[in-house]
Amino acid sequence: MVDIYSFCKKKLLWIIFIFFLGGCATVPKKIIWQDATEVAMNSFKLKTGDIIVKNKLWNEPISWGGHCGVMINNFEIGDYPKIGINFYSLPSYDWLMERGRKVVVLRYDKFNDKFKKYFEKNAIEYSKGTYLLTLNKFSTNHFYCSKYVWFLYYKTGQDMGYNLNIDSDGGYMIFPYDFLNSRELHQVLI
Repeated sequence: MVDIYSFCKKKLLWIIFIFFLGGCATVPKKIIWQDATEVAMNSFKLKTGDIIVKNKLWNEPISWGGHCGVMINNFEIGDYPKIGINFYSLPSYDWLMERGRKVVVLRYDKFNDKFKKYFEKNAIEYSKGTYLLTLNKFSTNHFYCSKYVWFLYYKTGQDMGYNLNIDSDGGYMIFPYDFLNSRELHQVLI
């Protein structure tokens, strides 16, 4: 029988751990947050590989570590949203329609047709994992939102013969806000 007290205590410790590691990340001053519904209305401008980072909501502890998704093709955002829900994809418009939410759209400068081919293949291949917060960035069985995004870029770079790391701080875990400071990505205003 599962000890409920021990189970809840472990979950609370994970939330505190995530808050202190990722929740305190700073946002660079050059970032401009856009209204999510406005970006949704212009979602036809989004491209495969675009990373969408949502702002943190202080009244929702689950968002304190941040949240993100990635355009897995020109129409859908792929995401590992939370514990109990594995990978899913939604039309970008639906994923973005969240009143009061702000987002940042990031794009990789070297995203060409060859990169896109490998990226789309990897997006499908690594959508079969399960949701798990893990310190192993290289595990291909378990993902969370930002690890999935990071791994797609890392693996696609490997497939093309070079090292690509879009994690700005190189920590054990990848948080959505880590992408905001990445030298490999730039903001796109939609």
